[in-house]
Amino acid sequence: MLRLIKADFYRLFHSKGFYMILIAIIGLAGSVVLSEAFTSIGVSTETSAVMEAYGNAVWTPEIALKGALSSSSILNYLFIGFFVIISGYEFSQKTYKNTLTAGVSRITFVLSKYFSQLLTVILGTMLYLGS
Repeated sequence: MLRLIKADFYRLFHSKGFYMILIAIIGLAGSVVLSEAFTSIGVSTETSAVMEAYGNAVWTPEIALKGALSSSSILNYLFIGFFVIISGYEFSQKTYKNTLTAGVSRITFVLSKYFSQLLTVILGTMLYLGS
C-alpha cells in the first residue's frame, strides 16, 4: 500500500494542477487576511453571525483565525481538484487495471487512494491555516 501512496504523491507532485491548487489556497488565505473580510460559499448562519460580530472590529490574530475558519468552506471546492488528480487519473487512463492485475487487492487499492486523499486534504488545510 505504501508503494501505491508513493506513486500517487509522485503523480501529484509532478502535475501542474497540484501547484495551481496550492497557489489558490495561499491566495485565498492571503485575501481573507489582507482584505479583512470574510468569504463564504453556501448558506450558513454561522458565517453570517461571525461577519456581523467582527465586521467593524480591529483585526487581531484571534479574529483573523476565526475569519479564516469561517471562510474555509471554499476549500472544499479546491480539494475536489486533489481528488481528480489522485483518483481521476487512474480511471481516465484505465491504469487501475494494471495495478489490480499486478497482485494488489481492490481493498488495498481503495485504501491507498483514501489515505492519499486524506493526506492531501490535511496538507492543504495546514497550508491554509498556516499562511
